Amino acid sequence: MDKKQIRHYLYVGAILAGISIVSAAVIVGTNMITKDRIAQNEIAAKTKAMGEVFSDCTFGEETKISDVEYLVSYTDAFKGELEYGSVYYTSGKNMYGSISMMVGIYVNGEVGHISLVENTESYASTIEDEYLLPYNENPNEDSLDATKCGATYGATLIKNMAKAAQNHFKERKGL
Repeated sequence: MDKKQIRHYLYVGAILAGISIVSAAVIVGTNMITKDRIAQNEIAAKTKAMGEVFSDCTFGEETKISDVEYLVSYTDAFKGELEYGSVYYTSGKNMYGSISMMVGIYVNGEVGHISLVENTESYASTIEDEYLLPYNENPNEDSLDATKCGATYGATLIKNMAKAAQNHFKERKGL
């Protein structure tokens, strides 16, 4: 290789390095500008979902959960002075995407309503229309177990997350 060719390669390399540095700076800058807004939107989505799970309830402090598959945290729910149950924030993924949701567990240990916070499953509307909507219309063990809906992997993921929340609640309350 002659010096002219080496200089050309160095020049192209320097231009590509410059483009990479500018691109990285734009990404970092965008993240710095939007991270607070993204966090606010996540809190708003979780709060809305909690209200959909147990309407007319007040909620205690969020308690983080570690080392339990699917479970992120829970918050106790109250109607007046009486404990009504707990709302669990769950998150899981499979080969078709991921789901984050709130699961209501009544004080007797039964699974209540479920509200999606985020659903990136490839069959997201099928999961919502053919599994979650019918379940929330009549929440019971049979409808929770009816995962054959055209998006079976996603429905099974929802069922597994709800069962994990139910099991944690029962262990925590000694049921």
